Amino acid sequence: LTPLLYGVSNLTMTRLMRMYDGPQAYRRFFELGQSFTLSFQGIHLLAWSSVYPELYWAAMPFWYWSLKKLVETLASVMGVVTKEDAGHVPGHRSRSRAWGAFGLEADSMTLVFLAVNFAAALIDNTYMAVFTVRGPDGFWEVSRDLAGAIGGGGWDSDHL
Repeated sequence: LTPLLYGVSNLTMTRLMRMYDGPQAYRRFFELGQSFTLSFQGIHLLAWSSVYPELYWAAMPFWYWSLKKLVETLASVMGVVTKEDAGHVPGHRSRSRAWGAFGLEADSMTLVFLAVNFAAALIDNTYMAVFTVRGPDGFWEVSRDLAGAIGGGGWDSDHL
């Protein structure tokens, strides 16, 4: 149910974002946040596939948002590098000296933020790729073996 609710949230927020009239960087950050939120629902399905392997196919549509995170992060980097929102910097900087131009220019906070998001997107896509190739049984094989070595670890339960 949760993935469906987040999907509805994404669809409704997409309509609202058409009315947004601020810097492009902030639009991209919002879209990136939505993609992370939605792709995380796929990660939840991966986790539940350890108990219900048939959820393998339910997780596959979440590849879209997982790949979208990579594209959105790179688009944000390109926007900062090309100074796409440079005209917004003075107005935003007057609001806050430290955070006012966050995301609008290549300052250290923006670059760290984008680097962390890109790394997280790479990790999530790697996780999805291994799951897709190995399937639920192969994906969770090592975890089950380790849990067996310590007495089960709850694999026979339907609670993660």
